[in-house]
Amino acid sequence: MVLVFFAADNTQTPVSVRMAIRAFVAFLRTLPELAWAVMFVMVFGIGAIAGFLALALHTEGSLTTLCYEAMESASGKPVRGLAACGASKLQRCWALSGRAASAWSMPRTCGCGTGMW
Repeated sequence: MVLVFFAADNTQTPVSVRMAIRAFVAFLRTLPELAWAVMFVMVFGIGAIAGFLALALHTEGSLTTLCYEAMESASGKPVRGLAACGASKLQRCWALSGRAASAWSMPRTCGCGTGMW
């Protein structure tokens, strides 16, 4: 989920890094879990690690996309207000983490992620 901050458009990440992360996440989502599982079974053999890695990679791609889109749709007015008042970059990043908290609560609300348990 660390990739969420670097993939969002409104986090002042360089465009080349943002596009590379988005392409990587799209690649993770493109292959279904079964294809990942077949590749990992060929590498690790039949066992729990192959299934775990297959599910983890596909889920990471899906949740990263969901969360960076939620972060991009969050209002940027509080961060702009802090910048207008002279807040430092660290203080603005702290306000950005509040927006990330609202983005992370979205998968739990949808029934995805760890919140469904």
